[in-house]
Amino acid sequence: MKSFLIACFALLLATPAAAQSETQPVPNMTQCLLAVQTLDQRYRDWMQIRCLSTAGDICIAQDNAEGTSCLSDLASETRAFTMSLLNSLPDEIEGNGFQARGYARSLQTARDMLENIPECVGMTGQDQTICEYIQLGTRLTELIYHARENGFPVN
Repeated sequence: MKSFLIACFALLLATPAAAQSETQPVPNMTQCLLAVQTLDQRYRDWMQIRCLSTAGDICIAQDNAEGTSCLSDLASETRAFTMSLLNSLPDEIEGNGFQARGYARSLQTARDMLENIPECVGMTGQDQTICEYIQLGTRLTELIYHARENGFPVN
């Protein structure tokens, strides 16, 4: 288990050796999220938070130090993966009750968020990008949860 967790962080944080003048690649947060899906729930939940927060922290530090667009790129990649996942999931699942309604509501909330993120209205610059990344990352982890719980592949 310990070696698996270390491998997950290595996947997220591994970057090739680069000269100081080179821009580092955007951390691959989605691969990290996908890698931790096989863990027990308590570890998976903790690691999902770490995947999101570590990638965000790396990008914020890089943007502040080098004036790059790492966080903006990370938010864009999160948005693109969320859209791809939404397009691969059925609109409804069989059954009635909480699980079926929760699934449909989660998909609709994620679709709405791709168009407009009300929690970030009025923010500008890096604050807005941080807000969007957090909101999109939260929705993405929720979609991955619903896909996993209903036996749908997440790639």
